[in-house]
Amino acid sequence: MDRRPIRRGDNIHVFVTIPDVEDLNNKAKIFLDLVLSSSNVVAFTGAGISTDSGIPDYRSPGTGIWEKIDQSVVSIDGFVREPFRYYDYSLELYAARKAAKPNIAHYLLAELENRGALKGIITQNVDGLHQEAGSGHVHELHGSLRQAVCLDCSALQSMDEAMDRVISGEPPPVM
Repeated sequence: MDRRPIRRGDNIHVFVTIPDVEDLNNKAKIFLDLVLSSSNVVAFTGAGISTDSGIPDYRSPGTGIWEKIDQSVVSIDGFVREPFRYYDYSLELYAARKAAKPNIAHYLLAELENRGALKGIITQNVDGLHQEAGSGHVHELHGSLRQAVCLDCSALQSMDEAMDRVISGEPPPVM
């Protein structure tokens, strides 16, 4: 087993155990060999990578977010029309994100990037777990739950600050 530290922030280290190639099943070994022998590998991820971290996906029967919310509420038009209804929906996802921690898949991708075997990650996820695991080159196709952006002036505010105001019944200063 190869045990290597991953630097998170300025002073936190997380140790990730990467199994030796001999411990991997045949398909995983072929995949790992291919990735490590390639020079231009990019990972494309979606909701499935974060479900083990407690983040619900959007489409799974019984647990998917779209079963619980009117999709028109979470559109840009819905946000402009009824921002507090949008934030009511957002509180559930925000709470799940606050409780979530990266899982082994997030750490594996960060380790592959750290070793130079992965150029970056393109993700449909908004949870920021790739960055929390240590990945540096992450492109978020659908935005992020880490920041709120003002629709009028494009000012940024941490989502924590914005949601604290929503929870207390105040409008966030950035809307």
